[in-house]
Amino acid sequence: MTSSNDDYSILLKDIHGDKYDELVLNKIKEFNGLIDTEAAIRVLAYENKLIKKKFYKLSEACNAKHGALNVIAQFVKEYPVFEYNGANKSFKVQRILLKDDSGETTLSFWNDKILDLKNIILFDKIKFENLYSNNDELNYGDYSKMEVMESCTLNDINELNNGLNTVQGKVVEVFPEYNYERNGQKHVMGSLKLMNGANSVRIILWAGLEMYRLIKEGDTVRFENVLFRNAELNFNSSSRIVIIKSFRKSSRGGKLQDIIVTGGKVELLINDNKYNLTREKLLTLLGIEGISEDITLNTLLELKKSNIIDRDVILIDNDSGKIESVEVV
Repeated sequence: MTSSNDDYSILLKDIHGDKYDELVLNKIKEFNGLIDTEAAIRVLAYENKLIKKKFYKLSEACNAKHGALNVIAQFVKEYPVFEYNGANKSFKVQRILLKDDSGETTLSFWNDKILDLKNIILFDKIKFENLYSNNDELNYGDYSKMEVMESCTLNDINELNNGLNTVQGKVVEVFPEYNYERNGQKHVMGSLKLMNGANSVRIILWAGLEMYRLIKEGDTVRFENVLFRNAELNFNSSSRIVIIKSFRKSSRGGKLQDIIVTGGKVELLINDNKYNLTREKLLTLLGIEGISEDITLNTLLELKKSNIIDRDVILIDNDSGKIESVEVV
């Protein structure tokens, strides 16, 4: 027999007592007011293990009037990020299209949850848990999670198939945009060179120019569902770009004058300026792997320091402005 929300409400009151009403209100706030009291009760019931895990078809889930929805579906399309202003707060939302044997529906990712989309690839089969339904579409909230059940294969650049491929690598050159005319209509084409290991391929972008213009040389990027033809990959409106790692070459850099280790603290002296570095990043700079923690940095510097002192180096920052790595030019 299926329990009603009244049953769950009674059980939750038994568990949480006087805090019950506050928990329901806080749960609604967590979902930015996009779920009602009934849905909040079901989410709480799910979190308190009062509801056994059930998986819905998409056609059932998008019409459900409660949270804690689980589905298994294929990721078939991604839409652009949309920004809007709510009551005293701005929001970002990105929708993807899911498909199963019952039909298709959109799934919305909000604000920081948009970053989770980097972990999935077009046409992956994915298990989504603890979604909620609002306005006949599914939403991925703070307590939602996903797991890839069947992953789309990444193709090696040196083993591309005639037809559709998904590739990932470092962008080593971004070419100027090219304006052309077709059937009386003016168009713009982008192109770049992607490298993985010793192999590279040119990618022609006939669509997706907004994302293309965000790509910088040195970025690690995944191109999904791109057509290999005439020794080039062709990106069209059904393809997808994912910037995995943004490369930021800082203005800092110059001649490496010294490496100073004091009490486990590492400092690089570059053009008379000092920069802090972690042990792990120093080992990478020295080209050392798999070394025991028992071996001191001073011992390693005696062996390797002379190889890089007086060499030109650049400091590479991550998106937070912190040093991600140091590279010898």
